[in-house]
Amino acid sequence: MEEQTREKYYESVHQWGRVTLTAAIFLFLGIGCYLSFVKGLHPGWEVIFTAFLAVAAMVGHTWVNLGDLVLYLLLMGPAATYMSQLTGNVKNMRLPSALASCAMLDEKEDRIKRDILATYGVAASVVVNTVFLGILAAAGHFILKVLPKEFLDTLHYIIPALFGAILGQFALKNRKVAAVSMLMVGIVISIPVIPVFLKAIAAIVFSASANLLLHKWERKKGNGQK
Repeated sequence: MEEQTREKYYESVHQWGRVTLTAAIFLFLGIGCYLSFVKGLHPGWEVIFTAFLAVAAMVGHTWVNLGDLVLYLLLMGPAATYMSQLTGNVKNMRLPSALASCAMLDEKEDRIKRDILATYGVAASVVVNTVFLGILAAAGHFILKVLPKEFLDTLHYIIPALFGAILGQFALKNRKVAAVSMLMVGIVISIPVIPVFLKAIAAIVFSASANLLLHKWERKKGNGQK
């Protein structure tokens, strides 16, 4: 009887997980298609392609990272994994919440009990996250309305400042790599034949390739001196 209950539970989890993720995909794509082709707010394929490449360059590796998915299934169970993949922030919010929920259990405890507790932990993190985001979004909208235009104009520099801070953090660890990367970015920006929507991905590829060649050359030089 216990085995049948376990099988029925996991079968239901996978069924609803596939349904909700499929519905979410169609919903997200549907909103974009509705705004683009019904409301006439299409930004242009070049802008969409540029944004896609920018996102793919940063997090594209996670789309094919089966190792993380297997790890999530082992640590959180299928239900919490489905929920986490739908809501995001897996490593920094969902996974810690799931592990914290299961911390009270013994290692020899039944697997289904751990999975159910992990699901409750992830669900609680989603609810808390959504509530606070809603409050901050509403408060932020009100604050932006009362701020002067001069201050709002400075918000355009937030993203460059964030990327500059990240570059500075990594540049302190390896100044040579940072200098080569900045050189490659400058070269890519100055080449007019590269389309604007390809400049970001081209800068990343050129920087990585140049630093890889530099690393191989330095290692070869070091081995030659020995």
